[in-house]
Amino acid sequence: MPSRPFAKLTTSVTGACVAVTLAVSLGACSTGTTSEPTGTGTPASGLPEQIAASGALELGAEWSTPPIIGVDPSNTSQPVGIAPDLAAAIGTDLGVTPRWRNMQWPAQLPGLQSGAVDALFGQISDTREREAGEFDLVPFIKTTESLLMSSDTAAGITSLADMCGKTVGAPVGGVQVTSVRAVSDERCGSDPIKISEFQGGAAAVNAVRSGAISAWLDTTPSQMSAVAADPELTSVVVPDEEIEPIYTAIAVSKKNGSLATALAESLRRLSENGTYAEILADNGATESAVTTDEITVNPLTGTPAGTK
Repeated sequence: MPSRPFAKLTTSVTGACVAVTLAVSLGACSTGTTSEPTGTGTPASGLPEQIAASGALELGAEWSTPPIIGVDPSNTSQPVGIAPDLAAAIGTDLGVTPRWRNMQWPAQLPGLQSGAVDALFGQISDTREREAGEFDLVPFIKTTESLLMSSDTAAGITSLADMCGKTVGAPVGGVQVTSVRAVSDERCGSDPIKISEFQGGAAAVNAVRSGAISAWLDTTPSQMSAVAADPELTSVVVPDEEIEPIYTAIAVSKKNGSLATALAESLRRLSENGTYAEILADNGATESAVTTDEITVNPLTGTPAGTK
């Protein structure tokens, strides 16, 4: 593997996993933190003028979905995981400093549209509707979806269709809600799947533990992290025919199309020099890697950055 000229925030899967159980209250925070890049970055050419001038890249996510993004209990003021590590490397590459804000999911897209943050980097699923609408999307991982359940209730569950008559948690307003409804309408008839929407992953995991919901639907890497932290939990991968593997992407407002392009180009450089693969390996998520060719703005529709 090539040597790594880029700085990164090192984290372990174990440290990030424990954060799910110990940092339940973090989703309510809106904390700005800074990751100082080290080494010699390239000039910030291609970035919007105001970002290049400030030297800072404002990023938002909810810090409760490790290994993508979480916290280490020893320092809950700073996020760790795939997204923070990639952001640190991108920041060094572009010559800017990532500054993180902990944002609950319902506040993320409105916050991006209002300019509270420059980009969202953690929970945004790429969809054709989003690419053709208000946002530019740059994929950084591709994952299946899984059901997180208590080990003693998961026997015989192999798909979403097996959840007819049960309650499944999903991110409020997320694409998972649409997926659950589609499977329920097609497969469950008069005994539909009940949906309980949650503002964050930590509360949903606790709801699974308490029995308030039968399962929580989220990305497979996040569910595996929760299982690693709690042996009384298990995860069931949803078959591709129910939910196809989806990109998790960096989201940028179409008002900042040049930022989306700059982020995609930087992430491609990290992929080409081996930094991207090493970061995913460090976080136990090699199977979620995307190829260099997949790292482009709006890959599902080909919509040019900054246009609808």
